[in-house]
Amino acid sequence: MMKYELVAAQTRDLEDVYRIIDDRIHWMDDKGIEQWNKTDYWGVYPKEHYIQYMEEGILYVMKRMSDAKVVGVVALLRNDPRWPDGFEVSAYYLHHLATDLSVKGIGKEMIAQCEALGMANKKAFIRLDCAVDNAFLNAYYQGLGYHICGSCIDGAYQGTLREKRLQY
Repeated sequence: MMKYELVAAQTRDLEDVYRIIDDRIHWMDDKGIEQWNKTDYWGVYPKEHYIQYMEEGILYVMKRMSDAKVVGVVALLRNDPRWPDGFEVSAYYLHHLATDLSVKGIGKEMIAQCEALGMANKKAFIRLDCAVDNAFLNAYYQGLGYHICGSCIDGAYQGTLREKRLQY
């Protein structure tokens, strides 16, 4: 039986979304990881950004089935200007992926459920990016089968583009 489910975010989920992201930003500071904590994340992506994503139906939360607790957040964009062909390829572009610090290993399950949703919606790829200098996250995505396809620069952010072809 599935313990967690990826579902479209609702207004009642937004405070949990903000808390999870804010906790991750502080966690990055504690771990010496330079990513969201060094790129003015809340200035670039204010709370209104998430409200818009929710209204567009592209903001998802991972909920624990037993008590409906929000344990993760991700946006599944249908196009992405960071990718040279990001408006032409049938893909979900994962952004703002963050998990509750108290739930170990949920990121892998979230990504698997994003992949399943991509297959159900006939997407060819799941694509994502992460900071070029985040060795841990780059290794994590490599281990999940996401290979490097290029790089991007978006303001202060320098990213590695990664993708995984979905198998039907």
